Amino acid sequence: MKTVTAYYAAALLRFAQQAGFDMTVNQSHNQRVLLVDQDRAWGALADALGPSLGVDFGAQLKPTDLGTLGHLLLSLDTLGQALHYVQRYYPLVGEGGEITVSHEGAHTALVYIPHYQVARAVRVEAVLASIASIAAQISEGQTPLVQMSLDYRAEPQVVEKLQRLAGQPVRDGQSCNALIFDRQRLSGALQHANGVVANSMVAILNADLAALSDISARDKVIRLLREQPNLDRAAVAERMHLSQRTLCRQLKQQHTTFAALKQQVLCRLAEDALDSGESVSTVAERLGYSDASAFIKAFKGWRGTTPRRASAEKSA
Repeated sequence: MKTVTAYYAAALLRFAQQAGFDMTVNQSHNQRVLLVDQDRAWGALADALGPSLGVDFGAQLKPTDLGTLGHLLLSLDTLGQALHYVQRYYPLVGEGGEITVSHEGAHTALVYIPHYQVARAVRVEAVLASIASIAAQISEGQTPLVQMSLDYRAEPQVVEKLQRLAGQPVRDGQSCNALIFDRQRLSGALQHANGVVANSMVAILNADLAALSDISARDKVIRLLREQPNLDRAAVAERMHLSQRTLCRQLKQQHTTFAALKQQVLCRLAEDALDSGESVSTVAERLGYSDASAFIKAFKGWRGTTPRRASAEKSA
């Protein structure tokens, strides 16, 4: 399942509490927060605090709210390097979207592509506002931002706030969500550059990124199905913030299919429940079967025998 760094989640929690909104953050594996939990938090906050939530939150973020990546940004030679590393390590901040950086003529574009729908506008505004704000902080106000664009029609007060933050035009209803920079000025030297610290941070980030990638699509599907065995492929893909086609492709690369994994999980859950003394009808209902007969038929397909005979063989 996709996650967000606890640093970013904690910053959102502080912001919510300062706004008088009571909210908790549940950390999952490796001190990260599940993206589905962040979806709920953003949805609740957007309803409570209104359309300016994203820009207000993003504008007050500090580099250290991005964890190790923030410390790296504070030690780099140029803003151009900073954009490069933001693109490379952004999955460590949050797996709900991706960042690309491209160069065309006199400009460099940082494009943010969100993969969520819950509170989409305020979250996009939070990402762009935070990057613009942090770029200004590490360059001591000399950020060469020339334009911000949004791929939707934003609320007028939001556009106004973003323009004050960026000091440049904000164009909504465009083809992408982006920050456009003067390419030449991105090579200007930053005053607090520290090569030793930067190299150390890169090593840590590389290890963290490798660890984040170790959780395969197969393992994520199994984990979701064990928690909610009634989920179908569409629901699992949605929770993993993937299209069904992408999920199927990733599972194929790991020599399996969603159907095979679901049968594997259901079989294991059924055996564990039966071994603990649950009745066939109870297990059938919990695993989503229409009746006990349908469950028994499925069990025979898995184990070549009925649940009663399987239990008797284990007891013999």
